Amino acid sequence: MSQLWQQYQDLKAQNAYLFQYEAADLLHVSEGELLSSAPESVYLGQDFGAIFKRLEAIEEVQLMVRNHIAVHEKHTRITPLKLSPKVGLAIDVGGFDVRLFPSHWHHAFAHDFPSRGKTLRSIQFFDAHGFALQKVYLQSDNDDVWQAIVDDFKQAQKPTFTPETPHITEQTVLNDEQLQTFQQRWRGLTNVHQFFGLLESYALTRQQAFESAPEGYAFQLETTAIEAMYETAAAQEVPLITFIGNKGIVQIQTGTVKNVSRMRGWLNIFDQKHNGFTMHLDDAKIATTWLVLRPTTDGLISCIEALDEQGHTVLSVFGQRVEGQAELSSWRQVLQNVTEQTISEESLA
Repeated sequence: MSQLWQQYQDLKAQNAYLFQYEAADLLHVSEGELLSSAPESVYLGQDFGAIFKRLEAIEEVQLMVRNHIAVHEKHTRITPLKLSPKVGLAIDVGGFDVRLFPSHWHHAFAHDFPSRGKTLRSIQFFDAHGFALQKVYLQSDNDDVWQAIVDDFKQAQKPTFTPETPHITEQTVLNDEQLQTFQQRWRGLTNVHQFFGLLESYALTRQQAFESAPEGYAFQLETTAIEAMYETAAAQEVPLITFIGNKGIVQIQTGTVKNVSRMRGWLNIFDQKHNGFTMHLDDAKIATTWLVLRPTTDGLISCIEALDEQGHTVLSVFGQRVEGQAELSSWRQVLQNVTEQTISEESLA
């Protein structure tokens, strides 16, 4: 057993609830480096697309995506993933619904470990620096299929992870003319997906963009609005779309929520029996929370976004909607009840 993995085992002996990523932080290594040091971990190489293709044969998996504030877990079956050099798409609403950014996907490991008296089987995907992009856990009786995947992709040599250079986000200051044109372009959006391009063209973080929004299009909220929003939507059975991601993937859950609770300081949704969805949110670490409105050809689309200290999104929630249709009036009512802001096209005319 390597010294690093032994140190991890010592930490686990002291705290049974210690997560792998927490131990990596305590040991001042990346999560990928920690897992690579495990004697029983198996390196599966870099062809994550081929691995996902094989995982389609598994009847049920648990998919986990996290950032430093939020965790998104989904029990489902993996459906076909469409890959291009820039993006990967799987659109199975309420199921395997993800957006991938392939340039960040570098290494995959298989790792079996004890959990609650059983052996839990995982395949974990990492970027070049050892950050865990997504973890896949076997949840059905398909050990033979799973083992065949591990055997077929097994590599003799484990990789070396490169240290990540800290990135400092530069603050972009818009002059009066730029601010005016930025706001004009915001008001002229016709699709929510155009918003990312708008930010890119002005080199703005979402925090900076929201602070520079045209009047009536972005409102800063108390972080408590997130919990109130989920509780209100659950009580009124309003279907939601919850986005949680990191630099390599965004995982999406669509549908109603039922079991909203707080545990050990975290806001949680425990809906595994309802629709296979679980969420954990360390909302004390959220820097700012916003109600954001974007015009489209279908009318205003509203959402709540939570940002970290770098001004990047860690969680965003929309009302469930279908492209080509207006957003649900029930979703707008939830937001108006929680934020005391009126959401209507007429108010912005």
